[in-house]
Formats: sequence, structure tokens, C-alpha cells
Amino acid sequence: MEPPRYFEPFLIEIDAKPILPHFLVPKVEYFDGSIKTFHSHMLISGGNNALKCKMFIGTLLGVALDWFSGILDRSIVGFEEFFATNKQKTLTMADLFDVR
Repeated sequence: MEPPRYFEPFLIEIDAKPILPHFLVPKVEYFDGSIKTFHSHMLISGGNNALKCKMFIGTLLGVALDWFSGILDRSIVGFEEFFATNKQKTLTMADLFDVR
């Protein structure tokens, strides 16, 4: 097992936005392929673009977390781009063997 790498997937501007102490972290189930629940909870909680980026990674498990860990440094410029990055990859036969 290789050690986790330290990486910085978000632009500096996103990293620089603090999570304020009074911010109520939404109680969201783990990512199931749809962002509707997460997005609606963030709207209720008052989360801005930077907070959405930071909080969303806490919902990732398994293959989704592996995907996130492979994102290039400073490549996520906003929450919507999070998913544009994922859509650009064309699945191969090898990807199907990784599905559990």
C-alpha cells in the first residue's frame, strides 16, 4: 500500500477561504453519484462555492475518493468544475474491472 500523497487540488483562492466557526456542516450521506442532496444542503447552510468544494470531499468513499486523490494540483477552480473534470475521462474496459 502506497502512502497517501499530499496534494492541493483547489485553486489558492479556494484554499484561502476559511470555514467560519459558526458554519453549520450539513449532514449529508456519502456521495452516491448524485449531487442534488449535497447541493440542496449547502444552499440551506449558506455554503458558497469554496465551501462546497471543501465540504464535498468529505462525502467521498472508495472509487470516488481514489478519483479525487488523482486530481492534478490546483486544477479545481470551482464546484461546478469538480464534475466537469470527471466527465472528461472516457471509460475504458480496464475501468469496468475496477467497479465493485
